[in-house]
Amino acid sequence: MSAADEKPSTDKSLATTAPVVVLGPGSLDLRLLTAKLAARSGFKTSLFSPSGEVQGIWMEQMYGNDAEAGKTSIEDSTDPLRAAMVADMPAREEALATAEALAVISDGIGMPEGTLTSLFSKAPQLKRIVLLSKMGVTRASKSSIPFASNDAFEQLEAEKRLRAACASAGIGLSIVRVGTLKGGGAGRTFKNGVGRPDDAQDVGLSSEYYNNVMDIDTLKVTKTYDSLTLGAKLTTGDPFDAPAQLDIKKQLNRGSADPQDDETSRVVACAAVVAALRHEVPLEFTVSSAKSETMPTSDEFEALLNNL
Repeated sequence: MSAADEKPSTDKSLATTAPVVVLGPGSLDLRLLTAKLAARSGFKTSLFSPSGEVQGIWMEQMYGNDAEAGKTSIEDSTDPLRAAMVADMPAREEALATAEALAVISDGIGMPEGTLTSLFSKAPQLKRIVLLSKMGVTRASKSSIPFASNDAFEQLEAEKRLRAACASAGIGLSIVRVGTLKGGGAGRTFKNGVGRPDDAQDVGLSSEYYNNVMDIDTLKVTKTYDSLTLGAKLTTGDPFDAPAQLDIKKQLNRGSADPQDDETSRVVACAAVVAALRHEVPLEFTVSSAKSETMPTSDEFEALLNNL
């Protein structure tokens, strides 16, 4: 029997509490956010992490510096909707062995072929993979200029390998594409600055995230984005090019919280990954920014996906 024959059908959505592993070669911020939001939505979420003091820093970034911040597993926490930190190799292999889905964060960095092969060999129960990638990757070409960056082309090659592996194994593949990322720390925020703790919208990383933003102008736009630009515009496929590093328009928009097609809220990007895990069928779509003081609910995300 082939691997494809052994896999469950990919035309069904994951169970509401399905085991999900979050990993990647990509942005730490996005890995932390995706794990937090996936666990918050009800998935039994494991995040590949380091051990020791660094793991504690990761927990603080996700949940804040409180009595619960040092808890590293769902079982140890009084809040059952937290991601479990998985550091040592036996624990990682155990998480992969039961995982029904992977959230792979690969924004600007392609997954090495050896890592992909290892993941598939250790995760026999997979039904769905959601890849978070960059806008414009599908049109990347290899540069012949010496010392020029080929990151986008290498990411395209990695995506091709992942597509082929998923097709061969009968695993549904969704791809969520993002542009220039802004925001990320909207955890425990109140609309208009007022409310009770139970009313707070815990959607982003903790306030500790802002302490890592050293540039005052970047900090200002980050906080503004997390207050006013939490909407989502979804578009089928990969229609927008990511701006080049030296793009004049990108430099002019650096301090702006106005929505742009080639920009994405970090919080919304990771919520879109969770929505793609929940959606019944695999999709490839792009997430652009939109004005809103609140992030779309799970039902609103589902409606957006159904309209693609």
